[in-house]
Amino acid sequence: MSDKSVFFEIYGVRVQFGWNSLCTLGAHASAFNAKRALIVTDGGVAAVGIPEQIVAALKSDGIDSVIFDGVSENPTDVNVQTGVKQFKDASCDLIIGLGGGSPMDAAKGIRVLASHLEPLHQYLGLKGAENIVNPMPPLIEIPTTSGTGAETSRGAVITDTQKKIKSVLRSGMPSLALVDPALTVSMPPKLTAATGMDALSHCIEAYLSPQYHPTAEAIAFEGIRLIAEYLVTAVENGNHQEARTQMAMASSMGALAFQKGLGVTHSLSHQLSSEYNIHHGVANALLLPHTMAFNLDLTRDKMRRIAFAMGETSLKPEAAISAVKALNKQIGLPEKLSELKVSEDRIPLMARNAMTDWCHSNNPRPCTEEDMKALYLEAM
Repeated sequence: MSDKSVFFEIYGVRVQFGWNSLCTLGAHASAFNAKRALIVTDGGVAAVGIPEQIVAALKSDGIDSVIFDGVSENPTDVNVQTGVKQFKDASCDLIIGLGGGSPMDAAKGIRVLASHLEPLHQYLGLKGAENIVNPMPPLIEIPTTSGTGAETSRGAVITDTQKKIKSVLRSGMPSLALVDPALTVSMPPKLTAATGMDALSHCIEAYLSPQYHPTAEAIAFEGIRLIAEYLVTAVENGNHQEARTQMAMASSMGALAFQKGLGVTHSLSHQLSSEYNIHHGVANALLLPHTMAFNLDLTRDKMRRIAFAMGETSLKPEAAISAVKALNKQIGLPEKLSELKVSEDRIPLMARNAMTDWCHSNNPRPCTEEDMKALYLEAM
């Protein structure tokens, strides 16, 4: 494999990308004049020993660190409060988000509360973003999965444990995204599949969004192509360096692309994660063919281009939907919500909550609560 290391700045975030780029962490942290870092992660990442690699990389440049590994699968306001207490108690001056989207999102929340008064809910949503006014500590995001793209995203999704809904925290771009595909090798096949489809849903929904953003649209298109070409290989052979590298890049590209907007897939899937703790990527993968069909009549030309990017011989718009279905099946993801023990009697509440989610406002076709119900029922 040719060297695919690169450093670039885009949309306000600096990205250090490449196999074994973790070796640059100490230098980057030193550039922020850091003395002690809080490493924010979860139990799964901790179990495979990755935080210790971060500790060692920092220590090589004389930087101390402490580990907070108490982030839930879907990060909560309580996780953030616990993490910020550890940040302050240990006198940290740098935050490192390490893992999938959950630890990286929690790290963004900790960054806000490290420099603003609690509680977190006053900073959530569009209006809450106006309250984030103080200088915040530097934040380095290091993904260990290839899906959420949280390392190149301005926002975070945090579960409000009282309201039992997911809310967006628009905290701004991280100080640095350090993307080392070698850290994704430990991902098991099922997680590789789920996170890969999360990245695909970001790229497809951003591409279909009617908002004007040609740069993001170009990034989304290439992300779709890379995922279609490399996801199956990454699932089947986790040690495949080229597949892991290209999936890591596609994941970061997906989040850069969705500055253009997401869509109804995400509004629906956020409720499944809140209600049933279903992995976000699994929920997106299962819903995506149904939402693409829902949007078909208004996106036919773009659907043809998606079919082309996914390597379909037929360039009928419906071929894009078939390609997503086929990819889901090939990598072994569930095809029906009923397989995930979702109950029909929760659909009205989830549909109502989906209408309050910000993502569907960028959907090509306007959504009603009845549409949300119908899409859930189709996916059952």
